[in-house]
Amino acid sequence: MGLNIERFDEDYLYGTGTPDKNFVHEYGIRSLLYLVPEYETGYLKNMGNNAEALSLKYAYLPVDAGKVNPELAEKACTILAGLPTPCLVECASGRRAGAILSIYDARKHNLTPNEAEQKAKQLGLTFLSSPALLPWAMAAIESTSTK
Repeated sequence: MGLNIERFDEDYLYGTGTPDKNFVHEYGIRSLLYLVPEYETGYLKNMGNNAEALSLKYAYLPVDAGKVNPELAEKACTILAGLPTPCLVECASGRRAGAILSIYDARKHNLTPNEAEQKAKQLGLTFLSSPALLPWAMAAIESTSTK
């Protein structure tokens, strides 16, 4: 599978594909959060071994876009906060990765749902067109915004 990776900000990248040694070196990647559930087409069962071989800290959090909930948002943010950066967040399409990074970023920078949505639009994040991921992300952001 080819790489389709975009930069979210200076600390986070997101997208699809299996990073190789050259990619990890070029972007200074230090960790990988893999979101593809085992039962989903495109799941790479060796992703953890691949990450380890590249000296990356690896975390696995299966995210089914049809089964997102507040607890999943909390868990994702906790995992991201504990991973060294730069960090690559990967899923099959980039939508779940973009949604999770938007939630994490909004919480980290105390963005309102509207501010987070505007940033997501500027970045061209595709989760904005998902009937499941968009409301989940906005609710998760709203629940912690203090503005």
